[in-house]
Amino acid sequence: MTVPSIFTTLHWQELLASAQSNNPEPHNRFAQLATLQGGQEPRPAVRTVVVRFFLDDGRLMISTDLRNEKVAELATNPNCELCWYFTGSREQFRISGRAHVVSAADARCEAKLEAAMMRTWNERSAASQQSTTWPQPMRRLDEPAQFQRAVPTEPPEHFALLLIDVVSVDYLNIASQPHQRMAFSKLGGQWMPRAINP
Repeated sequence: MTVPSIFTTLHWQELLASAQSNNPEPHNRFAQLATLQGGQEPRPAVRTVVVRFFLDDGRLMISTDLRNEKVAELATNPNCELCWYFTGSREQFRISGRAHVVSAADARCEAKLEAAMMRTWNERSAASQQSTTWPQPMRRLDEPAQFQRAVPTEPPEHFALLLIDVVSVDYLNIASQPHQRMAFSKLGGQWMPRAINP
């Protein structure tokens, strides 16, 4: 396994692509997404998500359900952070950005987004597709029959894309001694890398 030195790599997406290549196991697609719950005293909310892929414009894509709490949280405050740790190479990416939720209806209005929605839908297992037919999340538990519906042939209307426009990345490699760390900030559309103490 080869982990590139952050001192010779100038873009965080190169580091991320290398981490994905070096860690092909399915569990390395999971990351933790933090949002802020609303109210007078906003509290952090963290959950595990599956990172799907990047769009060609650099936005990171996750699929979601419009009925989930994170959608309402992001509608109130679109700022979020994704913490993605790769177990084999021991690399961590803290990816900060602003999220935008695209419904199935909205995706149909733009060919690129519709293609992204169909790609992530088709990449899902039948069990994962079937789970989109389950009742409203976070309500009193329904009868078992409500969880036995047929696998849909296309994304339901509450299936959505969660797109993150990345604004900063904190990269940490703990496999090396001393650890390597680099901060990437987006300024005027350009990425500015900066080596920092771990």
